[in-house]
Amino acid sequence: MTTPAVNRRYDFIADLYQLGADLTSPVPRRTPEARRTLAHLRRGLAGDRQHVAAYEYIFRHNPSDNEAETWMLIAGLFALHPKPTKISANTSLGAAMGVLARTRKDSVTRRFTQLLGQNSDALPHYLRQCVQLLAHGEQPVDYRRLLEDVLILTSPEHCGPRAQDLRLLWIREFHRHANPDRPRAGPTPHAAADSEETTK
Repeated sequence: MTTPAVNRRYDFIADLYQLGADLTSPVPRRTPEARRTLAHLRRGLAGDRQHVAAYEYIFRHNPSDNEAETWMLIAGLFALHPKPTKISANTSLGAAMGVLARTRKDSVTRRFTQLLGQNSDALPHYLRQCVQLLAHGEQPVDYRRLLEDVLILTSPEHCGPRAQDLRLLWIREFHRHANPDRPRAGPTPHAAADSEETTK
């Protein structure tokens, strides 16, 4: 029986997270093996012949044909910055960039804004720049959530309503985390009035 796609994605991300954990493993052979694998995955971002060793790692989890390139991208990004959140964190890239913006507001905001305006072809380049910023700031990334989101942004419907809703969510979470002390907007007067009517 074929494993559902969502389970294969989860197992793939869990495998990446284990690589990150192996970098500080007390088992002597695990650390050099993890470093070697991560080096292959980083080179996989460059394309051409460098893809081969990275693909060997990725295809252990049997990605579907239309997801393999995105898996390759996420693996390469992880190799650039193997400091993940908990696998169940469900934290968007917008939130991570927002946290980083508290201390590096101008440069982070500029990179994040550039990322949001890219099409599916240019997206990998700008994602790499954002992840490098997060690595420099030691801000963890939720790679499970990032995989799911990037699959939407690189799909044939990357200009459709689902992708647009995702971009708006990233923007909202970016500003929420960049400005945690800013008062949250309350309900509109119209909404408050409706609420009062329903409680009478």
